[in-house]
Amino acid sequence: MTPHDHHPSLSATRDRYLRLLRKALVNELYIELEAQLVYAVLCASHHETPELNQLTAARGNRELIEHLRELKHDGDTLVLKGIDGHGRSVPDASLRNHAEFAHTMIGCQRLDKLRDCIETILEEDIPGDLLQAGCWRGGSAVFMRGVLAASGCSGRKLWVADSFQGLPESAESPDSGYEMDKSVLPVLSVSLEEVRELFRRYELLDDQVRFIEGWFGESLAKQPPAPLALLHIDADLYLSTRDVLENCHDRVSSGGFVIVDDYGILPPCREAVDEFLAQAGLGVQLQTVGKHAVCWRMP
Repeated sequence: MTPHDHHPSLSATRDRYLRLLRKALVNELYIELEAQLVYAVLCASHHETPELNQLTAARGNRELIEHLRELKHDGDTLVLKGIDGHGRSVPDASLRNHAEFAHTMIGCQRLDKLRDCIETILEEDIPGDLLQAGCWRGGSAVFMRGVLAASGCSGRKLWVADSFQGLPESAESPDSGYEMDKSVLPVLSVSLEEVRELFRRYELLDDQVRFIEGWFGESLAKQPPAPLALLHIDADLYLSTRDVLENCHDRVSSGGFVIVDDYGILPPCREAVDEFLAQAGLGVQLQTVGKHAVCWRMP
């Protein structure tokens, strides 16, 4: 039990703060504006100029807004199926991910799982720091720091590891056909300074946040120091996921948690996890987190 839980009003305030933080990170607070941006993307894909009255109407497109809410809950990809500002049918357009408008791609469901794991770690006093391996814009890492802050925890560090130049050009055969490096998906390449700035914006950049820059196979060989209470992996590909597991899994404390995003939707990531766990012979029980992620607890 954290110090704030002893006082009901403080516990309610903490919960309200974390729910508001989550909504901000997934851009749910300004979802009507996002609906307008979606309409503008549709127009651009058809080489049209958005009309002001249609932009205004997009704010009231309840079907589109409800669809965006569902995507934000699951962290799903948005495929535009011909919706204009008046709800009229237009040719299909594609937007890779609705989260290009937000600070995190993982959605509310997986952010809530992170919170549950961190609060369990604090309640049961599981030793170790937190590690986010693969951070994109830094949204999920910001949320992890927010949970620590809201719980009054000052004795644990949050390590944020990333290449800060996108995904690698993987030569591993399981990654064949899943090219996602900077030349293919430049949106995934976010600099260290941009991530720092996001922490500053949420007033959560302090000495408890440490950054590890570089490709995982090299950067995580010595950092962070053991132990870890939570290892959150969002590395997408076989090579990156395997490098994190091989370098960091043994540092996770007994009773600690490992969460792997994209296990359910990216076969290379799933292959790396299944292969590693089979070789390690730990016999851990995988728990699904929505349709994207899995989580297990160290025995």
